[in-house]
Amino acid sequence: PFVGRAGRLLDGAIKDANCGEIPYLFTNLIICRPCDAVGGPNREPSEMEVGSCSQRLMDFLEIIQPKVVVYLGKIPQHYSEVFRFTRWVNPAPIVFHLHHPSYVVRMGGVKAKIYVDYVARIKEAFKYA
Repeated sequence: PFVGRAGRLLDGAIKDANCGEIPYLFTNLIICRPCDAVGGPNREPSEMEVGSCSQRLMDFLEIIQPKVVVYLGKIPQHYSEVFRFTRWVNPAPIVFHLHHPSYVVRMGGVKAKIYVDYVARIKEAFKYA
């Protein structure tokens, strides 16, 4: 789901954290990207859209049983209460919150201090994988 400069930055941050060999998977909070004439090409999902897609995402996550879940950006962090992982008894995944890679790009990318922190947080998250 991450393309362009943000996708390249995220790929580079994972490599810079020396985590490129650890298997990982990216998915979106909602499986389909909200896009319409009202909100433009990349609008934030509505609460109703998140609610209607949450079961599908939880079913998917229940199947793959991740050890770590990393929320990228303010939208999944805002809705993190929807995804409490209560159905997983033992152990529940460790949850990390990180900036969306496009935010890191806007703050200066790999040359910015925030990038060093970003790589460190990715390394911390992958250590539990």
